[in-house]
Amino acid sequence: MFFPYNPRLLRLSVMACSVAAVALAAWALAAARAGGGLGAWARLGVALGLLGAFGWILYRVRPRADWGVKVGPLGLTVARPLSGGPVELVWSQILEVRRDGKKRERLLIRLRPEGRFILDRHLFADEATFDALAREVEGRAQTPKLDA
Repeated sequence: MFFPYNPRLLRLSVMACSVAAVALAAWALAAARAGGGLGAWARLGVALGLLGAFGWILYRVRPRADWGVKVGPLGLTVARPLSGGPVELVWSQILEVRRDGKKRERLLIRLRPEGRFILDRHLFADEATFDALAREVEGRAQTPKLDA
């Protein structure tokens, strides 16, 4: 099963911030051209840097093929949201899977020997997709035996 990432709210937020950065850059450019001095040129540079950073984030969170979580018979393949290639997790390496956070908005996957992997709810289009992913991973992961 494949659960694609679709962070709509994140995209909208970054888009709004980039629009604000464009407005800030326009204001700084007007002030710099009017003789605002070195400080106005510095503000323009910072605004353009912010605009570049927001553009890079928008580019990285665009929808694309195989960008999400793939649950298979041998394990999980998890695409990293902003960096690098996918991470392959084998079912035998997963110690525990549980919902975490105040509103259970994170899926915490504990790995052996030591480590963890966190999937946030905001990476998916809606809560139903995130819940389906959590049920699928919890159902396939080995549950620890708790005996006294």
